[in-house]
Amino acid sequence: MLNPTKCESKIFSLRKYNLPPEILIDDTPIPWNPDDQGVKYLGVYLDKKLNWNLYLNNKLTQAYACLSVLFPLINKKSSLKPTCTVLLYKTILRPLITYACPVWGNNISASKLNKIQIFQNKVLRIAANCQWFIRNTHVHQEFGIDTIKEFIIRTMRRFFTNLHLVPGAVTFNIGEPTAHRRLKARLPQDVEDVLEVDE
Repeated sequence: MLNPTKCESKIFSLRKYNLPPEILIDDTPIPWNPDDQGVKYLGVYLDKKLNWNLYLNNKLTQAYACLSVLFPLINKKSSLKPTCTVLLYKTILRPLITYACPVWGNNISASKLNKIQIFQNKVLRIAANCQWFIRNTHVHQEFGIDTIKEFIIRTMRRFFTNLHLVPGAVTFNIGEPTAHRRLKARLPQDVEDVLEVDE
């Protein structure tokens, strides 16, 4: 049974549209969610165009807030070993900014991906206490950390490799290639196609 108090109505579209009549659940009207707001499902905010800007902005805000809370431990004057700082990043901060990345990893703009990468660069540079002239690539190599793009791609590949083992995914053909489509290959399961295009 659906609980009307926990339900929301949202239209996902790239075009202008006229709102249809309100949906009724047990004679309770469910108003349509405004275009400038997103709906939250399993911790992921879904906006009108599914471009993930609202969700990723929210996650970056949370990540910077969490970094400020961890500032007594993660700062350039901290006595914490660099490897411990990286461990904190990998266990607390990176899962926060890459949550559900198999879903949105192929559908974000380069500028948005760059903002996530900047956050990672900032934390790693604090951990290494490095000077301004040291390149970010060298810092990543020093700690053996993938770039955000590499991490997302690896996570997506692992996710879709194991997806056929999930009964629900098999039942609803989740992750299967779409035979006929109008949009370019940017679905999560198109990770291989997107990599070939980008390379």
